[in-house]
Amino acid sequence: MQRNRDKHYWKRAIASLIVLFLTSVLSAKDFDDSEFHHITYPDWFIDNTFKDLSDDLETAIADGKKGLMIMFTTQGCSYCKMFLKVSLGNPRIARAVQRNFDSLGLEIFDDVEMTHPDGTPTRVKHFAVNEGAAIAPTLLFYGPDGKRFLKLVGYKSPEHFENIISFIEHRKPAEKFRDYLKRKSIEPVAKTDYQLKSDALFLQPPLKLEAGQDKPLLVFFEANDCLECSNFHKDVLALPEIRQQLENFKVARLDARDSNTRVITPTGEKVTPQQWYKNTDLIQLPALVFFGDKGEFVTQTDSITRRQRMLNLMGLVLDKKYKEGWNYQRYARSKAIERSLQQKQN
Repeated sequence: MQRNRDKHYWKRAIASLIVLFLTSVLSAKDFDDSEFHHITYPDWFIDNTFKDLSDDLETAIADGKKGLMIMFTTQGCSYCKMFLKVSLGNPRIARAVQRNFDSLGLEIFDDVEMTHPDGTPTRVKHFAVNEGAAIAPTLLFYGPDGKRFLKLVGYKSPEHFENIISFIEHRKPAEKFRDYLKRKSIEPVAKTDYQLKSDALFLQPPLKLEAGQDKPLLVFFEANDCLECSNFHKDVLALPEIRQQLENFKVARLDARDSNTRVITPTGEKVTPQQWYKNTDLIQLPALVFFGDKGEFVTQTDSITRRQRMLNLMGLVLDKKYKEGWNYQRYARSKAIERSLQQKQN
């Protein structure tokens, strides 16, 4: 009897490892981020027809869970589709999320009424704006007090998302994710033999990035040995249309581990690249931070970014739509509609 139980255990363990391997080897470069995808949530997401998140949270806590995981998506989003399929589609990850949270999905542009986890009435689209869900997917985690304790923006690989769930389960009070990784000796980026590359697009030191530039600014954080940094150079920065648009920016490439070089930020602060990166809420590399031509912060992302998302990020800044109150996802949706109309005309 024990031998049979052991045999079934190892079969399940091996099957889980195979699924993890297969989903891990699927990287963001293997999909076209300009494609439209219908978003369907896993069947283990709760039915939130009435969108009373305070009631959903109360139920989750009564069931012995840590709280709610809210996933903001929008129809057509390829990054949302990939996260649902690759990361949440991993059985081990799905079990870990269900063990800790009740989960539900919301559409960023939905205008219906809802109740905030803290009991406040609002509308879904206002909730998205107030919580900074400007890039899909965005994951929000709420504890028993109805307050958000973690926000994740963009696609997260199975490996990275597993680390995040482990952090939630085992973190110390007030501990930050990066500190948890350091305490557990977990490398926050997938490693390779990549070394920082020079590029004619990058500003040369000394880097004085204070306000008053004649162009908008892109600050690009990366590091040696970073696999996704290498992919970003090959799959995005090497594209002619991307390089052409980047000519309209001042591009400062910074080594996120550099503790010696001094940089003047758009606010006039003198810091090292390492200090600047640590002072942000960025947790992955590469990371992109966009500023307007007056030195004003516009948006940032540290999730996997490919061609179409990069074009949209740059377009939001260059078209100055952020000055009209547009966020990234609103701009991206307008461009998706334009592409759809063009395809129909052709």
